[in-house]
Amino acid sequence: MQLFKENRFWILTSLETIFLGLTFSNPKPYLKPIVGDPSWMGLVDIPLFSFALVLVGVVCLTICLMPLSKFGLSIVTFLLSLVWIFSSIVFIVHDLNMPDFFIAYPHIDATLSTFVAIRITIEAGFGTKYYE
Repeated sequence: MQLFKENRFWILTSLETIFLGLTFSNPKPYLKPIVGDPSWMGLVDIPLFSFALVLVGVVCLTICLMPLSKFGLSIVTFLLSLVWIFSSIVFIVHDLNMPDFFIAYPHIDATLSTFVAIRITIEAGFGTKYYE
């Protein structure tokens, strides 16, 4: 239980990553194509991408269920930052290409993924202790 208390942030973020991958695993495209979207945005709708997200989440969760070494914390931080910053960029670019973006507001997926990416960055700088 002590280990969960110490690594709770990374464990929960790993679970969020697994569920993000499961969300993208739906055969129906998650992002509706919009004129002006870059071609690389189609990556989120291929099954391999959702599998990679689930795999990253499981790897990070496995590392976090053990005492974190400096190397393990670096791996977890890098992988989760990569996933969530990329997701934020995809959702923000998709929202910016929407015809009525400046009249409407950003969608919830862009907002939440951006806050998760910010939270990871803050936790990486000020948070979790690791074991030597």
